[in-house]
Amino acid sequence: MDELRRVFLGEISNWSALGGTDQPIQLHARPERSGTYKYFSDSVLLGRSISGAAKRHAENSTLAEIVGKDPAGIGFV
Repeated sequence: MDELRRVFLGEISNWSALGGTDQPIQLHARPERSGTYKYFSDSVLLGRSISGAAKRHAENSTLAEIVGKDPAGIGFV
């Protein structure tokens, strides 16, 4: 869980730091007003905010579709 938290906080920004290929991690998230974001923030980030580099998506379905097409992407729904 610590590595996942560090990814979404922007402390780990390249997949190579996690044993993956040498490419930047592309963060995808829901807006701060969404219940999904609130749950993730409280449970995974321990109340902290996601990195400002995260691309925001209004709908879970949109976020899931985009992450599914982005080999360097990571998100939560």
